[in-house]
Amino acid sequence: MGATLLRMEHLVSTPQRGFAAVVRQRLSASGISQRDAASKTGIPLTTLNRRLTGNSPFSVVELAALAHLFGVPVSLLAFEAEESESGAA
Repeated sequence: MGATLLRMEHLVSTPQRGFAAVVRQRLSASGISQRDAASKTGIPLTTLNRRLTGNSPFSVVELAALAHLFGVPVSLLAFEAEESESGAA
């Protein structure tokens, strides 16, 4: 059972780490604090923090709000997350 849980956790967490890394990088590059991002997107600060640490997945709505904040399409965030993960593998 432990191996099954580990595999399932890997399937869920691998893409999530990519999105978390991309959003963290974009926040840093744009000089936007987590508090400001939370305020501007409507994502509660504690929720955003959990997402950025990879402890829970971003929802599509959250990713759309963050993409809007960054002025990019959601598809670009997805592409960057995939690239981030393939580069880390």
